[in-house]
Formats: sequence, C-alpha cells, structure tokens
Amino acid sequence: MKKVLCGGRFNILHPGHLYFLRQARRLGDSLTVIVAHDETIRRQGRRVIFPAKERRGMVAGVRWVDRAVIGRPLRKADDILAMVRRCRPDIIALGYDQPMDAAMVRRLAPIRVVRIRRYGTYSTRSIINKK
Repeated sequence: MKKVLCGGRFNILHPGHLYFLRQARRLGDSLTVIVAHDETIRRQGRRVIFPAKERRGMVAGVRWVDRAVIGRPLRKADDILAMVRRCRPDIIALGYDQPMDAAMVRRLAPIRVVRIRRYGTYSTRSIINKK
C-alpha cells in the first residue's frame, strides 16, 4: 500500500487546492494531509483566515483525503523532516509553490517526491485581493 503525504495552509479551500489533493491521492492508496498550524502561518507573514481546527475539518471533508492532521508549529526546517519521519510516507506530493527541497527529503529515506502543477490561476492571495 503506497502512502502519500502532502501539506499546506488551506487558508481558504479553493479549486486549486481540490485539484492538488485529487492529484496527490492519485499517486497512491492513501492520502494524509498536514494542515499548517496557525503559528506557522503567522511566522510566514500570512494572515490566519480560519483557525487550524476548522481548516483541518474542511480538508478532512474532501473525499480524496483519508486523514487530515494539524501540524506542529514550524520553527526551523528540521521540523518538517520530523513530520515526514513520523508519517513515513512512500510519496510526498508538493504544490507548485511549496519551497520544500526534494533532495533534502530523499536523504532521509527513499521517498519519491512529486511536484503537482498549478491548476488555473487560483491562489488564496488572489482570492483575498479580488475586488
């Protein structure tokens, strides 16, 4: 059974996120999604629109998602690697704009890293800034 792991803020769940989750799920037999902790979003200079519990609930309700969890606050790059070690995926799906270093992840274990292409022009920022 191939386990897929992906993550994101999912501040406003939009069609681009749904595409990302569907494509990630197609890579394996189960999909676990790590929803960013509120503190992590703030540290990245972003605004929290919905609290992590609500975002996790929305993501968990997507039919391609088998499990959604709230990540720990990320304070350093190694925090992401700790989550990967804990989940032990076979595949990590990354969004087109996620900065994770695939080579760094592969040093941990023989994990396949797949970058999912962008779907349309959807982004949370563009939705917020739309007038």
